[in-house]
Amino acid sequence: MLIHNILLHNIKIQSRFYLVVNNSDLTYSVGESVSAQPIRAMGGSGNFTYSISPSLPSGLSFNTSTGFITGTPSSTLSLTSFTVTVVDNEE
Repeated sequence: MLIHNILLHNIKIQSRFYLVVNNSDLTYSVGESVSAQPIRAMGGSGNFTYSISPSLPSGLSFNTSTGFITGTPSSTLSLTSFTVTVVDNEE
């Protein structure tokens, strides 16, 4: 009698993605309309989810699907560093 042992492994190969930084310093004026994508993810195989910290000042919105900042700032803000995080939600 011949017995074959077969061991199966689930292997997942993740594709890599990279980030394109469009602008390092962004300056806008109160009342000026804004539409900017400071960080853009490329490559990968899933949908990207963006987040930003800390929150943007009043009047500006951050799109978690595209990474776009849009709106019209309604108040001043001193020089602040923001962190944008991108996750590739590949299955």
